[in-house]
Amino acid sequence: MPADDYVARLVGNNPPVIRSDWDVYLVEDSLIYVSDPCSPEDIEPEFFVHLLPVDVNDLPSHRKQHGFDGFNFDFRNHLVIEGGVCVARRELPDYAYAIAVVRTGQFNGDGQIWNGGFDLAGPSGDGQAAP
Repeated sequence: MPADDYVARLVGNNPPVIRSDWDVYLVEDSLIYVSDPCSPEDIEPEFFVHLLPVDVNDLPSHRKQHGFDGFNFDFRNHLVIEGGVCVARRELPDYAYAIAVVRTGQFNGDGQIWNGGFDLAGPSGDGQAAP
């Protein structure tokens, strides 16, 4: 399957919520990362996802001092498809609080390489992912 067709099947008509070194799409409760073109150096640095709550007091006690809940992941078990296009899919974790902002990016030993964010709390402020 051509790379464009594969990416279109994953993201549908959803526009990217972040345009950076990687385009990031929110599809249901998953983040889809697409880099075109992509090299081995692009997939080496670790990725991060930070969930910033509407109310920091809703965070687990060990995360309140940071102001966000987060997780990191690497590119293992993700896809490099024809033409040097890289695709990673990460489900957002289950959370028991309203999310205001999602921040994501990549970092290495020297710091952040790229990052971006988008609001989840819509006009109603419910902190749920948009359909």
